[in-house]
Amino acid sequence: MAVFDEKFDLPQSKISDYLRYQELFLKTSRTSAEEVEFQNLQNELKPYLIEASDWNQLTNYVSKHEFQDNDTGKTYKYGFKQENGFVVFMYEEVI
Repeated sequence: MAVFDEKFDLPQSKISDYLRYQELFLKTSRTSAEEVEFQNLQNELKPYLIEASDWNQLTNYVSKHEFQDNDTGKTYKYGFKQENGFVVFMYEEVI
């Protein structure tokens, strides 16, 4: 079973930190002091940020799972897939 880090809503007290993090994130180049500040903010805000690695872990966990319906004897698969630029939860019978 996969273990996921719990995430929380951003508290009002962290909004200025988040805005500074976003400003540094969007910069094409950072000074060494800005890089240290960015890393510190990233660590401090980790409980409130959903990063690509979080999303990848979740989609890997729930993609392409199959199960057997004991009542009907049919096999189904479920998971996430990308469709027209959107992430879609899919559930379908395996034929």
